[in-house]
Amino acid sequence: IEDLYYAYGFLLRDASRLDEAETALKEALNLNPVSTKIILELCDIYKMRTPTFNKFYFYNMDALKYAYSGYELARIYKNFGFYYYEEGNIELTISCYKYSLKYENDPFTKEKVNLIESNKKIILSDEECEEYMKSKHIQCGASPFIVENLEKLAIEYENDNLFDQSLYFYRLFYSIKK
Repeated sequence: IEDLYYAYGFLLRDASRLDEAETALKEALNLNPVSTKIILELCDIYKMRTPTFNKFYFYNMDALKYAYSGYELARIYKNFGFYYYEEGNIELTISCYKYSLKYENDPFTKEKVNLIESNKKIILSDEECEEYMKSKHIQCGASPFIVENLEKLAIEYENDNLFDQSLYFYRLFYSIKK
């Protein structure tokens, strides 16, 4: 049933009916409090409302705890990049956007990073990016619990000759293990 509330909230958000969308998505989140897709839709609402940037940040941090696909991780790090750009922290902006590229080869994000780096004359190595992120307690990569269990499920299904299920979990595992 949380999928119905999620879909309804998503459609309301697209129709710019943000208060109603937030209500529907919060109901979906009550039903499934670890759903990254629901949390990220709430983040999109809070991103559109400048005074609620704190909610945007904290929901994004929650999504990072539960993310189990490369797509979700990329979206979360791009959200952090946006947040820190709005906060005026260019080093963290670059760090988060660059880190998102580990999980999604997005030409728009690459162009954004190149533009910011050239305009601000700041070039950061991958190690420097991770250090900046860690300084703000931003987890680099998926939760070890998620990584460990995706691999465990993939192996268990493979051992049981359930190859479709195994492949599903291996794909998730390799999308976040970068």
